[in-house]
Amino acid sequence: MLGVLLGAAWWTWFRDEPKSHPRITPAELATIAADQDDDTAVDRHGAFLRGLRSVQFWAIGVQYFFLILVQSFYTTWLPTYLMNVRHMSLREMGVNASLPWVALFVMVFVAGWLADVVLWATGSVWMARVPAAMVGFVVSAAALIAASRAADVVAMMALLCVSLGAIGLVQASIWSATQDLGRSATGVVSGRANCWGNSVAFVDPVFTAYLVEWTGGWEGALLGIALAGGAGAVLWLLVHPQRPLSGLSA
Repeated sequence: MLGVLLGAAWWTWFRDEPKSHPRITPAELATIAADQDDDTAVDRHGAFLRGLRSVQFWAIGVQYFFLILVQSFYTTWLPTYLMNVRHMSLREMGVNASLPWVALFVMVFVAGWLADVVLWATGSVWMARVPAAMVGFVVSAAALIAASRAADVVAMMALLCVSLGAIGLVQASIWSATQDLGRSATGVVSGRANCWGNSVAFVDPVFTAYLVEWTGGWEGALLGIALAGGAGAVLWLLVHPQRPLSGLSA
């Protein structure tokens, strides 16, 4: 029911273009238009196929594959891990499994604010996006490895909160960078990234189970997941948000 209400609110108040909104003022339109290119003549047909020739187009998508690989552990396997490996009760697991998500929720807002501060201070889109995403991946991976080896349950949960919370830095950077890269074809770039993310969300539950079996336990499996975070950090070296994808939206 809440989704229906939110959908009705969106339908009522939001428009595809600012100029179509009944409450827009001429001053607001002028401000918006001052920072936008005139793309009325842009032909977006074939933008996806053109994007396949770009390293950045691939990098921004595949790094999201690795991000969701890390994040999916918390979505699918963390309750099992806490109960079977850390021997928590169902009640304890319910509380503790939610804590990393609280950390992520908070960090997404912090990451957005931090990106604005860096952008205002440096004037560099690259500085506002790439370093934060790389740090987020590396911190998330390191904290996950440390959590798997922590004997103390409180320390383990604190590290898991740090690990998933750090993903907030990456999430904030991704969806800003897709707009920087795609411009008027942002839908193509963001849709491509989501496709990679949804594909790993589909296979990750089985993949993680096989990791546990192949490595002989959860410590090895979490190391494998953490390595995916390291791979995501490396891919951000190939992303240059200050350089929109050439030819994608033209």
